Amino acid sequence: MDFRSVRALRGPNVWARVPVLEAVVELHEQEQSGDLARRLRAWVPSLAGDGADPGELLARLSGELQARAGTPVTVTRSEILPDPRFRRVVVAYEYEALGRACLETAQRFYEAILGGEPLDVAAEVRRLRALEYRVRAGAGAAAIIRAARARGIPVEPIDDPASNLFRLGQGARQRRVGSARTDQTAALAQVLAQDKELTRKLLAEAGIPVPEGRPVADADDACWAARELGPPVVVKPRDSDNGRGVALDLRTDEQVRAAHAAARAESPDVLVERQAPGRHHRLVVIGGRLVAAAQRDPAQVVGDGDHTVAQLVQRANADPRRGDDGPLWQIHLDEHALEVLAGQDLTPGSIPSAGTPVLLRRNSYLQDGGTVADVTDRVHPQLAARAVEAVRVLGLDVAGLDVVVEDVARPLEEQGGVVVEVNDIPWLGQHVEPLCSPPRPVGEAIVEQLFPPGETGRIPLVTVSGASGRTSTTRLIAHILSVAGRRVGTACADGLFVAGRRVRAQDCSNSQGARAVLRNPNVEVAVLETDPNSILREGLGFDRCDVAVVLDGGADAIAEPQEIETPQALARLMEVLVEVVAPQGAAVLKADARLAALVGRCSGPAVFFSEVPDHPLVAAHRANRSGGRVVHVRHGEIRLAEGPHEEVLCRLVEVPLTRGNCAGFGVEGALAAAATAWALGERPEAIRAGLTSFLDDSGGRGERL
Repeated sequence: MDFRSVRALRGPNVWARVPVLEAVVELHEQEQSGDLARRLRAWVPSLAGDGADPGELLARLSGELQARAGTPVTVTRSEILPDPRFRRVVVAYEYEALGRACLETAQRFYEAILGGEPLDVAAEVRRLRALEYRVRAGAGAAAIIRAARARGIPVEPIDDPASNLFRLGQGARQRRVGSARTDQTAALAQVLAQDKELTRKLLAEAGIPVPEGRPVADADDACWAARELGPPVVVKPRDSDNGRGVALDLRTDEQVRAAHAAARAESPDVLVERQAPGRHHRLVVIGGRLVAAAQRDPAQVVGDGDHTVAQLVQRANADPRRGDDGPLWQIHLDEHALEVLAGQDLTPGSIPSAGTPVLLRRNSYLQDGGTVADVTDRVHPQLAARAVEAVRVLGLDVAGLDVVVEDVARPLEEQGGVVVEVNDIPWLGQHVEPLCSPPRPVGEAIVEQLFPPGETGRIPLVTVSGASGRTSTTRLIAHILSVAGRRVGTACADGLFVAGRRVRAQDCSNSQGARAVLRNPNVEVAVLETDPNSILREGLGFDRCDVAVVLDGGADAIAEPQEIETPQALARLMEVLVEVVAPQGAAVLKADARLAALVGRCSGPAVFFSEVPDHPLVAAHRANRSGGRVVHVRHGEIRLAEGPHEEVLCRLVEVPLTRGNCAGFGVEGALAAAATAWALGERPEAIRAGLTSFLDDSGGRGERL
C-alpha cells in the first residue's frame, strides 16, 4: 500500500464539517484479498465488523489509533476510485500532526502483516500518545476552547496548539487568550503579581493578611531574618514561579543557608517569610468572582503495616494519572525526600504502621508529586471575598491565589490564614478533569468575561462562489457595505483588501485568503470569494457564514476538469457553502433549476436573483407562504421583491458594472450584490448608492474558474 497523495482539508469540505485528511492510496495485488482484512481484524479486534475493503480498514484503523492516542474522531470513510487499484481514504482529525502520524502508522500495520513482521501495537500506541501530549493544548486552554465552542465562538490557534495561544472570535470582535492570560490582562498588574515582595506590600496596605517577611541580602542576613521571625520560615526567590527554589518548614541555620543557595540559583533576590500554619490552597478568581478552589497536599503515602516506604511509593506511582503525560507527577525518593523522611525518623526501608501518613516533601507542588482535591463548595463567603479583594488590589482579571489556612470553610482572619502569593497565570488544569470531577467552570468564566452572554465574537461574513462572475461580484458587495459605513475585509482573485486598501496582491480566493481576512482585527465585515477548486483542495477557511452567494451552477469553464467535471460535481461543492449558512443567515442563489436543490441544504432562507422576472423559481418563491425574497429585473429596473410587494432600487443603466448591457454576468453580479446587502439588512438607499458608484477595475481577472 502506497500513499499517492495526502492533503489536509482544514475547514468544512465535501466530506464533513470538520477538518479531515484525504489520502489517495494504491493497493498492491495481495492487499486486495479478504484474508488480509481478516488478519488485520484479528490483530486489532476493535475493527471487527462488516467490510473487508482495505481502504475502509485503513480509515477505521487510523481513526482507532487517534482514539487510543486520546483524540477520538467522528469521520472515517473510504471510496473505490474508477481504477480499482486506488482508494480515497478520509479521516477526521483534531491535531493534524497526530492525524498524519496515525495514518502512516496504519499503513505500517498493513506492511507488517504482509511481510510477516512483528509490530508492538502497545508500543505504537504509547508513541502516538506521547505525540498527542506534545501537540495538544494544555488542560486549561482546552477548557477555554470547549467553553468557547459551546457558545458558537470560533477558535483558532495563533501558533501551534501546544503554545496555548488562541484567537477567539473573528476580525474586530476577536479576543486572544494565552493559557489563563487574556488580552484584558493589564501588563502592570502582571509585573506586580510576579514580584512577590511588591504583592505582599500592596496586599498588606489593603488590609489583607499576608505573612511577615522581608528581602535578604545574603545567607547571613537570611539566617538573621529567620531568627527575627521565628521558626518555621520559608525561603523563596522574589520572582520565580512553579515553586522553583522555594523551601518550607526551615528551622535551623543550616537549612536556611541551603535554602538560600537554592533560591539564589533561581533569582538574585531572595525573601524570608514566617510560615503560617495550615494547608496550601489555590483559589481562582475570574472576572471578579471566585470560580474554583483546590486543596494541595505534599507528596505522601499512608502506611499499611506491611509495606516499606519505597514499596508504598512504587504503588502510588502506579496510579495511571502519574505519568509522562500527567496530570500528576511521579513521586521520587531523591535527596529531598530522604531528608524529609529522616525528619520523621524513617528511611525508604521503614515499614510505617497502618494509617500513618508519611510525608515525602514539605511543599505541595504537583511537580514534586503532590496531590490536589477540589474544595470549591466549602469556601467560606468571607474567605472568597478576601480573595476577590486581593485580585482587585493588583488589577488582574484572572488570578490564582495561594492561601494557607487550616480550613477553607472558615474566614481567613479567624484562623490566622494568609495570602502567600497571587499568580497572574494560574494553572487551570487542576480544576478540570481528570483532576477535578465534575470540572469547575474555569473555561466558561474566562469566555464569559471576554464575551458577554449572547455574543459569539463573529463578524458578518459573506462568501461568493460559482462558475463565473465571482470576483466582480465580491468586490461590488464589499463596495456597497463600505458605502454603508462598514469597515470591510475582502479576499478575492484580485488580492486581499482591508477598508479599500490592497494589502496582498496575489489570488486570495481560497481558504488562506479567508483566514487572513478573519484574523485581521480591523475588519468589521468579511466578503470572501471562494474558488470551488479551493474547496476541493483545502476546504473552507471559515466554519459558518451569514450569506452564501452562488452565481452559477454551470461547469463548462472548469479549470481542473479531472476534479470538477460535471454540473453535479460543482453543485456538491456549492452545497458545502450553503450548508454552513447560519440559521439567521441566507443563501443568495441564481434562479437556476440546477441550483434549486440548494434551498433544502440551507438552514436559513433563500433569496433568489434573476434577470427574468417571471422565472418559475422566482414566481414560486414569491408565492410561498413566507413571502420569499427576490431581486430581479423588470422594465430595465432592479427591483427588490418580497411576496407580492416590489420596490424599485435603481435603473440598470445607472449601474457601471453592467456596462450598459441588460444581460450578462455584470447584471447578475449587480443583482446578487443587491440581494446580499438586502439579506444583511442594509437600507435600499445604501444599496443604491453602492451599486451606482462602483467602478470595476478587475479587468476581468478571476471571472471564470
